[in-house]
Amino acid sequence: MITPRPGSPHSYTVKRIMPSGTLSGSAAVSTQARFASAVACRSRCARNSPSVIGPPRLPRQRSAACQHPISDRQLRAYYTEKAKKRPGGIDRTGAGQLGDALVERDGPVPPQRGAHGGNAMLEQQGVLVDGAEGEGGGQVLRTSLSLAMVTGIPFEIINIRANRRNPGLQAQHLQALLAAQQICGATVEGATQGSRRVRFIPGKPSGGSYRFDIATAGSTSLVLHTVYLPLLRCAQASTVQIIGGTHVPWSPTFNHLIDAWLPRLQAMGVSIDLRLRRAGFYPEGGGEIVARIDPAPVLKPLWLDTRGPLQAVHLYSAHSNLRDEVAQRQTQAAQRLLQGAGLEPVIEQTQLASRSRNTVCAVTGVFERTRVCYTALGERGKRAERVAEEACRAFLAFLETDATVDEYLADQLVLPLALASGPSRFRTPRLTAHLFTNIATIGKFLPVEIRLTGTRGAPGDVDVMPTP
Repeated sequence: MITPRPGSPHSYTVKRIMPSGTLSGSAAVSTQARFASAVACRSRCARNSPSVIGPPRLPRQRSAACQHPISDRQLRAYYTEKAKKRPGGIDRTGAGQLGDALVERDGPVPPQRGAHGGNAMLEQQGVLVDGAEGEGGGQVLRTSLSLAMVTGIPFEIINIRANRRNPGLQAQHLQALLAAQQICGATVEGATQGSRRVRFIPGKPSGGSYRFDIATAGSTSLVLHTVYLPLLRCAQASTVQIIGGTHVPWSPTFNHLIDAWLPRLQAMGVSIDLRLRRAGFYPEGGGEIVARIDPAPVLKPLWLDTRGPLQAVHLYSAHSNLRDEVAQRQTQAAQRLLQGAGLEPVIEQTQLASRSRNTVCAVTGVFERTRVCYTALGERGKRAERVAEEACRAFLAFLETDATVDEYLADQLVLPLALASGPSRFRTPRLTAHLFTNIATIGKFLPVEIRLTGTRGAPGDVDVMPTP
């Protein structure tokens, strides 16, 4: 849950709110009758009220014209009783469209940690996750899968990818689900393409050798993001082979994995050897990455309040199944832009083995205390010079800020930091919808406090404080 911090209109505190009291007997029946219309009214009122996270349907508070003034504590009791009557005991008070907005008047109930590092009640009942919340993409499912395997907390997710043109599980989301099932021997319902509802009851993750074939250009990096954290906690090392898209739109490219994501994990004490065997572009896919993941039961925190001076800039320009002249034009265009900003890049120009014809340009900044990577991809009818310009402009825009990680790494990094052994801090050039959504999902599984300081869509600080 995200609420404004006292004294600062642009600073938000994210805390997990655990189920509190319940109603029983005739009191519960009368409560349900009384609140049936009140809940609907409050939802309608909330659509006209500002929200600090996600679409405006999240009811932060009652409007002045609300015909049904009911307290947050009463709403919590209503949903707790409603959850009890659901088959399987999925708890709606810790999640869902209304659950995240419930705030105790005297503050949130302190979380109680159980054997899996979460709440004992949730370990038995699970949580309900509404996939329509926030930006409403596949990230909600991936984060839920990863944390369910880590904590042992089962979950049910509804409205999967509800805010997308093609809602429901697509190939890469289905493969992430099946990969998680294979790693921990989970009981799964709804594991079919197009499904908008999934129930996941995790077992204990096991290290070993795994091969996951997405069978499309679905993102290999996002499947890796789903499974690496539970594998880090296994007693033996694991080797994960993933086949699909390695350089595809709307997903971290392999360059971002190796030059931005992996160095930050290494700073947390993680040892992952990551290799690109074959590049996979949209729409053919067919790329392949292999990751060897060594056990890391304890994750170190990161304190990235400053990035230090820029020490080097690396320019990566590659193509597959195109004339070398295309990659050369891309390299020269990028070099001109960077030199025009007073930067002299170290250049790597190469040809990638792939089924596809495409180009990729990546600009990596090596700072004293951190690294960032911005990439751009070619597509049919898109000139190589434009690909170079997109990557360079994004990197140069980052240099104009005092951020310590890029906006894409920010929402990826908050998940391992929520499991770290101490408090962490980093600064992002933009507080994105993905970041807000991921934080809200994390709060359903972990007793962690996350503070965001800044305005949504603008630069901001992120403080992550796990509960010991």
